[in-house]
Amino acid sequence: MALFEAQVWVSGELPYQAEINTSNVFQARKNIARREGVDEKYVNRVVQVQEQTSSSSSSSFSSGDSAGMAWLLGIGFVLYLLVTYWYIAIPVAIILSILIYMGSTGD
Repeated sequence: MALFEAQVWVSGELPYQAEINTSNVFQARKNIARREGVDEKYVNRVVQVQEQTSSSSSSSFSSGDSAGMAWLLGIGFVLYLLVTYWYIAIPVAIILSILIYMGSTGD
């Protein structure tokens, strides 16, 4: 189901927002009109405000999750390299930390 939002205009009154969960815009217009007790012609600007989620999908990612996923994959890859090549990574880390320390003390 997706979340739809619409403006309901009743003659002589200000329009108000109404929301409903349904499968498509046509059902949304019909269900909002039925729920609010008005004719369908008074239900305007029906827009989908939330994406439809699939019940068969175990997880879904929005565009905002892609940066976090990239960082997570990057950290996982670095950890994989450290575990796989520990015999190279440990001496390199020691040498780099000594060089950084020497550079920061000004010797």
